[in-house]
Amino acid sequence: MKAKANALLPLLFAIALIVAISACSQKDENTAIQDPGETGALAGSADSETGFVEYDEPPKPIGGFEAIVEQLEYPEMSRKKGIEGRVIVSARISETGDVVEAKVARSLDPDGCDKAAIRAIKAVKWEAALKQGKSVSVWISVPVQFTLK
Repeated sequence: MKAKANALLPLLFAIALIVAISACSQKDENTAIQDPGETGALAGSADSETGFVEYDEPPKPIGGFEAIVEQLEYPEMSRKKGIEGRVIVSARISETGDVVEAKVARSLDPDGCDKAAIRAIKAVKWEAALKQGKSVSVWISVPVQFTLK
């Protein structure tokens, strides 16, 4: 029973991170990227056996989450339509720190905000996640907030 409880700890930790996301950076008071915190973003990777790769250090955007905000542009059509809300992007960060795949996990505006969020995340170079001092490829979820003022 104790072994099963210990096996669930990483999953419970990831769920707790979803609930605890609170830090937020702003760009022109119109867009924000939410920093999942010092312990890292939500993660799992394409491990063929388990579908999940644990890590000791999460991947981090070089320049911090502010680097993503700097790349983020609020789409004009979305702005004109008054679209506000959060896009959650799932991205696979490779061992070399490249975004090799990105997809929308939670959509806001498929032709506007969703694409803008993916473009911004792909435009930034990342520090790879580390497991036992070795770079590993992992999936992370990055929430991107669009707010009109």
